[in-house]
Amino acid sequence: MNNKEITYTMKLLTKNDVKKAEDLQQELYEKYNSVNVYTDGIDGIRIVAKDKINKGISKIKKIKKMTIREALLKVITSCPDEYAKSYARAGLELGGSDETEVISTGGGVEIKHKATGKIMIGEELKVQLLYVLSNAGNWRGEEAREVKKVLKSCSN
Repeated sequence: MNNKEITYTMKLLTKNDVKKAEDLQQELYEKYNSVNVYTDGIDGIRIVAKDKINKGISKIKKIKKMTIREALLKVITSCPDEYAKSYARAGLELGGSDETEVISTGGGVEIKHKATGKIMIGEELKVQLLYVLSNAGNWRGEEAREVKKVLKSCSN
């Protein structure tokens, strides 16, 4: 087994940058046994891949790894907890949102963020993933385990 480590550093400034990072991550999952994604500053990530898969071993079943975006979408479509869904939606749509609106409600005030259509990144994303995970605690099943595994690995 080759233990060589390869590292990619990328800025995530646009949707296209996020798509490129997700595609690269998926490509690396198919070639390496270990792929980890770390934040790199406020607007970047570092993808570290190691332990290249030995091409001679054909009996190993390749499992398609899920991206953060796919995991959050699965929370929205499959998780029974409405709070987890709400936090997942926010993680996908409110990245970099600085514009807010304060709305008076019967019980106090509500702060509404303007949707940017961008996925959150960096520390903002890590915190959002922790909110999703804490509210998805009662979600059970194989799909839930896979999603939670992805979200946990990205929130560390």
